[in-house]
Amino acid sequence: MEKVPAELSALVRPSIQPYMISLMKYDPCAEIKKLKIPALLVQGTTDIQVSIADAEKLSAANPKVKKVVIKDMNHTLKKCTVMDSRSQQPYYNDPKIPLHEELVPCVTEFIAGIR
Repeated sequence: MEKVPAELSALVRPSIQPYMISLMKYDPCAEIKKLKIPALLVQGTTDIQVSIADAEKLSAANPKVKKVVIKDMNHTLKKCTVMDSRSQQPYYNDPKIPLHEELVPCVTEFIAGIR
């Protein structure tokens, strides 16, 4: 077996492999299309794991889903202006970095609007 690069070890460690394999059987667009309940799709412009194009595909699969794009928010839901993985590493590891300031109002407004 080849040695896994240190930066990928959290994603491919043996304990998480069954979970990751189980996710592969789902098509996110097919799953979101099935929703009959209110749903919020929040996408950050500096997310290096899920692209704006992915969010657009999800939104197109179910036009009833509310889509919000938050400028300078990354995959960890934190304010981040850089797009490279090495520069984003602290955002994944430092719990003291706060959530993006637009995120909580966005979620609470969505929840408050559900009837």
